[in-house]
Amino acid sequence: RAWEHAPSPEDPGAQVWVGTPIGRAALEALAALIACAALGGGIGWALGRAAEAEAERADADLDAAFERAAAAHRELVALTENLEHEVARRSADLARALDEARSKDARLRELSARATAAVERQRRSIARELHDGVGQTITALRLRLDVLAATAPAELRTSLSDLTKLCDEAIAETRRAVDRLRPPVLDDVGLSEALARLGRDLSETAGVACEVRVDPQAAARLRRAPAWEHAVYRIAQEALHNAIRHGRARRIDVTVDRPGADRSTLRLRVADDGRGFDPDRTEARGLAFMQERAELLGGSLRIDSAPGKGTVVEAHLPLPTEGLDPRAIRT
Repeated sequence: RAWEHAPSPEDPGAQVWVGTPIGRAALEALAALIACAALGGGIGWALGRAAEAEAERADADLDAAFERAAAAHRELVALTENLEHEVARRSADLARALDEARSKDARLRELSARATAAVERQRRSIARELHDGVGQTITALRLRLDVLAATAPAELRTSLSDLTKLCDEAIAETRRAVDRLRPPVLDDVGLSEALARLGRDLSETAGVACEVRVDPQAAARLRRAPAWEHAVYRIAQEALHNAIRHGRARRIDVTVDRPGADRSTLRLRVADDGRGFDPDRTEARGLAFMQERAELLGGSLRIDSAPGKGTVVEAHLPLPTEGLDPRAIRT
């Protein structure tokens, strides 16, 4: 028997011992075990089925997510391809536009150079006509007046003297006009010596130490391009006069060279130790004229200055290509 200690059903405060045959207890335990096993198996099967269903739902959701991701990827690839095609098309359009702009810019520069060269030839022709025509005529008239004054009566000499003075003024004005049109010194000795003479004249008249350095090869190139030669001379002349009149400089350095590896650009540099100024707050006509001369030939002008720091004027001009247009560079 199997004994078990339990409260009395009749008297809850009393304890009784109950004896049960061992075989019956074993059967009850076995039945309870079978019931628990069956319950556990059922619960396990139910949980397994629930897990399988959840896994199936998760797989379905994952497949759906993968499908959506694949669809989004395909859409993104399509958008990317369309964007690449659009970018390529826009890039090609932009490249064509840039090429056209460069071509037009080069054409405008060439036309500007030709126009400037044509103007320069016309200026030289007018200067030659003034010098050889009007100037010589006025000079001959003055000589005739001198001859008449030497033999004229006293009452006419005053009038002849006044006419002689008018002739002298006309000759001086003609020379100034010729010089404004085309400085004869450029045709006579070229840019290098013309700048050297300009520096010596300023040294003698204003007491300024002026040093001029000109690259011989650059001067030779400019000799075949009168428009460029004239522009360089006028820019240097204006810069020198500004340094003396406004900057009160005591030393000026003038340099003409061809910097860079390709040596296709001419540089004019005029540096002084004068009072300096603020370029952003100055609107001088001389500076504007220098800028215009440089830009007409496709170049640029840079002014570096500050009060008390001196002034540096740099003009960069693209040299005309040899053989590009003989009419644009012939003398």
